[in-house]
Amino acid sequence: MAVLGLGTDIVEITRIEAVVERSGDRLARRVLNAAEWALYQQHQQPVRFLAKRFAVKEAAAKAFGTGIRNGWRSISLKCLTTDWANRIFACMSGPRSWRRRWG
Repeated sequence: MAVLGLGTDIVEITRIEAVVERSGDRLARRVLNAAEWALYQQHQQPVRFLAKRFAVKEAAAKAFGTGIRNGWRSISLKCLTTDWANRIFACMSGPRSWRRRWG
């Protein structure tokens, strides 16, 4: 597996919390794919879970150089919770043009 780029993003959990209080699950439905949505609904700290996924997807979009034009849900995250560093790996699914560009 090759590294395509590096991206970073920092998010304040209180800001995500304010959005969730104001608009309910709207942000979560926009950012999370079906598998992540199921985890979000069962999580003990759903706002914290959403904030982490939001930040990682922002960083991945920067690293891939695509922005979010393909949508938040097109960025799939694989969490290695058994990994000592709790690293999260990002993959992107999307249009053929993107797959052609990156192989």
